[in-house]
Amino acid sequence: MRRLKCELKARELVNRSDLKSRLRSKYLRSQFEKFTENEVYFSVDSQSSPGKKHIVILSSPSITEETTTKDLKQILQREDIKVACSCDAFLYQGFKFITYKAQAGIDPEGRVPVVRNPRQKGMLCKHILAVLKSFGIQ
Repeated sequence: MRRLKCELKARELVNRSDLKSRLRSKYLRSQFEKFTENEVYFSVDSQSSPGKKHIVILSSPSITEETTTKDLKQILQREDIKVACSCDAFLYQGFKFITYKAQAGIDPEGRVPVVRNPRQKGMLCKHILAVLKSFGIQ
């Protein structure tokens, strides 16, 4: 069981995200996978590779295996969270580095995105945005 210090609420993460990712998340659907201690997993279909799914993880100290989706919606609206996604954009566009630097990333990332996102714009990939949107956080 990991105890986490989180720094940003879901709405703040969305507000710091770039418009391009927000627009691309519009047509994606997320599907709940499972709750674990401190984390909830979702799968989101890939737009570019049919049949491929990306895994999105949302984490908060308040999430337990007994958490319901109603509880999760309240947690996402009032508490700070941490995020992760298995997609290439989260890593290579620097969102993993940016969220970790802001203490909102689950996994450490020390490589600065000097090639694909040198100005470090945005914070979340379209898959994480799609999951948050399914809970009314836009």
